[in-house]
Amino acid sequence: VIQRSFADPFVLKFDGAYFAYCTGRWDDGRVFGVLRSPDLVNWAEVGGAMAEPDDPQPFFWAPEVIYRNGTFYLYYSTGNEKLMHLRVATSDRPDGRFKDAGVRLTKEDFAIDAHVFIDDDGQRYLFYATDFLDHTHIGTGIVVDRMLDWFTLAGEARPVVRAKYDWQV
Repeated sequence: VIQRSFADPFVLKFDGAYFAYCTGRWDDGRVFGVLRSPDLVNWAEVGGAMAEPDDPQPFFWAPEVIYRNGTFYLYYSTGNEKLMHLRVATSDRPDGRFKDAGVRLTKEDFAIDAHVFIDDDGQRYLFYATDFLDHTHIGTGIVVDRMLDWFTLAGEARPVVRAKYDWQV
């Protein structure tokens, strides 16, 4: 669809347009490239979604954006590939100018690939990948934690899926 690298894409539909976000730094020195499309076929580059936080890390992975009540929330992974954690940034527009909220969401040494799920009763949950190093099959799995608000997890992550077979390690 586009003629350049656009790793870990996430697409948000908002107000009749599509916004795609990707892993890493963008050409303008910001992180998380943003593209805009009216039809999922023709894409225009917008620029980077966010300036690096004051405590920059070498890697910025897997952005995912959700919109609620006038605010866009960008959940992402950051760290050095061995130690990664989840953070959140906010904006009043989908095409960029996100500002990191200064909050580390996860406590695990390795947490990536955040996804917010809102249940029918309005309760929010954050699904994300983390390592299971004490399990019979060491590997990365998926956990879920209840969100107390957009910036705080309950701290009760429960396994959803983890390595069970040798071929998954």
